[in-house]
Amino acid sequence: MILWDKLKNKKISFILIFILAFIAECLSFDYGAFGVLSIFVFYIFREKHILMALSFILLTILNFLPSLIAANFYYVNILYILFTILPLIFILFFNGKKGKDMKYFMYAFYPLHITILYLTKILT
Repeated sequence: MILWDKLKNKKISFILIFILAFIAECLSFDYGAFGVLSIFVFYIFREKHILMALSFILLTILNFLPSLIAANFYYVNILYILFTILPLIFILFFNGKKGKDMKYFMYAFYPLHITILYLTKILT
């Protein structure tokens, strides 16, 4: 995002972002090119929520298209798309203000839910 803001020539910025996305995909980074391009879409369209949402939906569909075609549009893959797009609802309604401070709740919740998942695994 620093590149996007600092470089005057946006064509060069686009090329660099796609090079970074390619590198992320080739090196098997978490979320690969999809992750890099998603961050980019959210950043450049941060003031234009409709464009942000439409771009992210298109990017998500393109990301899952190979697995959709390979699985003959199996419903599970369609659910992956829907659950990837679902957080857009919360993002679009975010008012820019900090919510309740839940720091101590999170300190307790994370280890507690991991413990519950572990116990569920060993007891079943």
